[in-house]
Amino acid sequence: MKWIMQLFTRRRRYDELLESIREHLDEKIADLMDDGMTQEEAERTARREFGNVTLIEQRSREVWQWPTLESLWADTKYILRRLRRAPLFTAIALITLAVAVGANTVIFSVVNGVLLKPLSYPNPGRLIAVDHLSQQIGFKKMGISPSIYFVYRAQNTTLADIGAYNDDELDVTGSGTPEHVRVLDVTDGTLRLLGVSPALGRLFTRQDDSPGAAQTIVLTYPYWQQRFGGASSVIGSSITVGGLPREIIGVLPRRFHFLDQKEPSLILPMQWDRATTTLGSFNGNAIARLKPGASLQQATADLERLRPAVARTFPPPAGLSTNFYQSLHYTPSLIPLKEEVVGNVQNVLWVLLVSTILVLLVACANVANLMLVRVEGRHHEFAIRYAIGAARKGISADILFESSLLGLAGSLIGLLLALGAMHVIVGLGATNILRIRDINVTPSVLLFTVSITVIASLLIACVPILKSTNPHLMSDLREGGRGVGDGRKGQATRKALVMLQVALSVVLLICSGLMIRTFRAMVHVSPGFTSPETVQTFGFYIPETQISDTSPELVIRMDEVIAQKIASIPGVSSVSVGRSVPMDNNSYNNPVFVQNRTYAAVKFLPQDSSIS
Repeated sequence: MKWIMQLFTRRRRYDELLESIREHLDEKIADLMDDGMTQEEAERTARREFGNVTLIEQRSREVWQWPTLESLWADTKYILRRLRRAPLFTAIALITLAVAVGANTVIFSVVNGVLLKPLSYPNPGRLIAVDHLSQQIGFKKMGISPSIYFVYRAQNTTLADIGAYNDDELDVTGSGTPEHVRVLDVTDGTLRLLGVSPALGRLFTRQDDSPGAAQTIVLTYPYWQQRFGGASSVIGSSITVGGLPREIIGVLPRRFHFLDQKEPSLILPMQWDRATTTLGSFNGNAIARLKPGASLQQATADLERLRPAVARTFPPPAGLSTNFYQSLHYTPSLIPLKEEVVGNVQNVLWVLLVSTILVLLVACANVANLMLVRVEGRHHEFAIRYAIGAARKGISADILFESSLLGLAGSLIGLLLALGAMHVIVGLGATNILRIRDINVTPSVLLFTVSITVIASLLIACVPILKSTNPHLMSDLREGGRGVGDGRKGQATRKALVMLQVALSVVLLICSGLMIRTFRAMVHVSPGFTSPETVQTFGFYIPETQISDTSPELVIRMDEVIAQKIASIPGVSSVSVGRSVPMDNNSYNNPVFVQNRTYAAVKFLPQDSSIS
């Protein structure tokens, strides 16, 4: 209430000041008229001796007002009224800035969430992806085998822990409606090294991951809500998965997501059997956590040191020799886990961000051109303000403040558009976007939006300010108000801005054309086989409970029966059964060999293609 009283007190002082100035002028005019001057001559002389009344009044008010509050509020109301009287200009400027700022905010949110934001795990900088490569046979991503996993975990000196994982799909039967769900198989250390704390129950232990142990399972939070309604009594109950009853021992927290993979419903222990493990079978994936102080290079050298120990510890599978695997010359390939999750999308995102920044520059040039025309229409006003004593910085501040209000309003609208766009993207379930769960408006995104708002406001105002503070304004006033913008200089400035817009637009148009051309070329790339439009693919699953350990060949027999039934369907010309289909981003890095034959050298493997 105190500041309100002070405000009314200042207003009374303003009125008293104005009344005092008038009284002083009236007295001076009366004295001059007593000396024989006419009223008109007396008024002109009194005002000349007294000085600029408006300037004196303004400077006197500054003694009593809050410059950063009252002046700002007064200027804001004045500029808003001025913008309201030009609705077409205001609408075009706001729409232009809103679209440009909104696009930049969306793209930077993606860049921030995918590239800049660390993974949502404790100490993510120490998490690494463990892979292997072989220059000998051209494998860049071999994965990890059970034999390598056991040796690495037991004998390394640079890793706090290592965990393996693999994707799977199983049937959930028994109570409720049967369903086919995504499953994640993990070793006992995988979830723990990611710093997971269960929402209910516990995680897997070494005992759960041991072969022959009781079958246990951990639920993900969404599946727990969907299947069991979030009931805490689910811990200790059983669920039939893959034909086997499994005890539910835990539920993962709501915000936990395993890397950037599609959300699984169930987590199962890997239960690799060390006693029956042989060399090979590079079908697993692995992550690890570096010990404090250990570097990626040290860990790579440490694991490379253990490669001979793997061949000494485990036997080769039937039909192959130890020399066979040694001749592969595979080596550890370790990279930060974030790089593994992001992949090769980094360059694409940076190019996209630069493109949207160019769009912002085009928008700024467009609005600056509009502002320039608007300022040139006020040149007579500026000349009069100079004539009565206005400072150059005051007029510059007026233009800058107007551009700042436009930039702020456009940015707020753009931010709302960006929020709506990101909500739509997430709502549509765009799972192909990397780290989509980490893409949101964070303080860093807001800071970026504020930064481009300030930059846009300065870019919009700089040219109009230079034109409005031209020293020839006074001479223009004396010449009868001939427009500054009507001369060659004004036209040259507008032409320069238009040329800048056109140049940036041409660059964007060329880039867009190249991207469209590349996309069309990729769509029409031959897949390597004839008539791809006639090829149909689908998957099927054979439960492990239907295949006994003593008769593994039953899998082949069942595959043959299924293939024969499909081949009998009218219109089917040929049928093939495999672990994966071409270009589905899956691989099976195990050699295929004829039964009851022994292979001693790597020459039997293809030298220029992956094994499938």
